[in-house]
Amino acid sequence: MKNRYLYVAVLIFFLLGACGQQSFYKPSSINADFPVPEDARLQDGEAKNPKIEKYASYKWTKSNEIQSIPEAYLNEIERNGWKERKEEQMGALRVFEKNGNILWLTTHDDFFTLSQLKTE
Repeated sequence: MKNRYLYVAVLIFFLLGACGQQSFYKPSSINADFPVPEDARLQDGEAKNPKIEKYASYKWTKSNEIQSIPEAYLNEIERNGWKERKEEQMGALRVFEKNGNILWLTTHDDFFTLSQLKTE
């Protein structure tokens, strides 16, 4: 009987430990400090804007041009130290800054793009 309780206690300990370390976000391909959802899939694409230094497009079904991104994702971006520059938002384009780096996050239906602007 004691072994059964010990087994259950150890199992709960490992399950709680695994849940505590689980991350739902990964570093973006253009800036390791900017998180992207774990289930977002990098797609091919390139930016044609000369102001853009790096560009990435991610297929993600939770992205929506009108509703933008879920609040939990926005909270994760801010938790990573990115400040939203709300005065520069235009429609589906959201602007974030951290340590002099400026990123544009543009939402579309079922995908979003990240663009890191050139520093001047």
